[in-house]
Amino acid sequence: MGDHYLPQVLLKGFAASGSNGMKAYLFRSEAEPKLVSIKKVAQEHSFHGRRDQSDLELKMSQLESHYAAAIRAARQGECGNYVPELCRFVANISARTRNVREGFSGAVEVMLSAAPDALSTDKHLKKIRNQARKTAMRNLREKFPALSPRLIRLKVDLLLKDEMGKKDMSKFIKTGVQQVVSQLDVPEMTMKAHNQALGNTFKDTERVELLKSFSWAVDLRAEPTWVLGDVGCIAKLFNSETLCNVLMAGKEELEAVCLPISDKALLIGRSPQSRYQPDAKRVNQASAGLSQDFFVASVLTDGERALKHLIGLRSRLMSDDELKRIMQS
Repeated sequence: MGDHYLPQVLLKGFAASGSNGMKAYLFRSEAEPKLVSIKKVAQEHSFHGRRDQSDLELKMSQLESHYAAAIRAARQGECGNYVPELCRFVANISARTRNVREGFSGAVEVMLSAAPDALSTDKHLKKIRNQARKTAMRNLREKFPALSPRLIRLKVDLLLKDEMGKKDMSKFIKTGVQQVVSQLDVPEMTMKAHNQALGNTFKDTERVELLKSFSWAVDLRAEPTWVLGDVGCIAKLFNSETLCNVLMAGKEELEAVCLPISDKALLIGRSPQSRYQPDAKRVNQASAGLSQDFFVASVLTDGERALKHLIGLRSRLMSDDELKRIMQS
């Protein structure tokens, strides 16, 4: 069995009736829903790295055990005595999922693919020339302190004019960037960065402190049942009715955080200025739409089936065009 990027202590809240807490309905966009073992959901071989090279999966398992009591209490509507634990748990889930890693990995790949063209424009060539000029002048001053600043500038300008005139600098820079990009292992880079970020969730980061300032409650209801998407947590922003990925929410604009913790319980953290009241239909639609691959539910009804076609529609953190514009700016 692989490493879970959504913990089993959370997944068990969506277990189907009669499965002894061990099976849930798995919904994917291109497949028929089916009842599967929770042990096989939201897991991937060596997701947190090889066990002989990283103890992150062990720490994650210990985290689940530590927060199990808080999750059980919250499922009954009691969370007042467990606010610090729930805040750390929400922060961990927000950063933990495969959805997060794949989102950033995809963004990095798009930006790197745009890098050769973006960095070989006249705008960036001018920046490169200016930086080269500064570096050359500094080196000459260090080696020949007796030379006047004016003479140094003349020598550097002649040198750059001579060197840059020998080649098509735009093509030269583009080819060089392409060679560098081709040697990068993006999945490995993002895994290491993701694991480092996950390691920070074991302590009270700025995000955890922000969540501690929120008021926490549980929305308990029998129908419609809550579903849990592979996005995990979802966010409500001030001045927007659209729910989004928590990672897209800045400190000042985050109004509320929602995490389905069972088919009947939605954990909600609200900022002091918030009056947000969750709409079950919208929350479930966001859980499905913001997820990349799947969501789980405790029942198989027309309501859950209607959510299946939404999976992945809003899972991208940023569009390709937005990412390319960042590279070109």
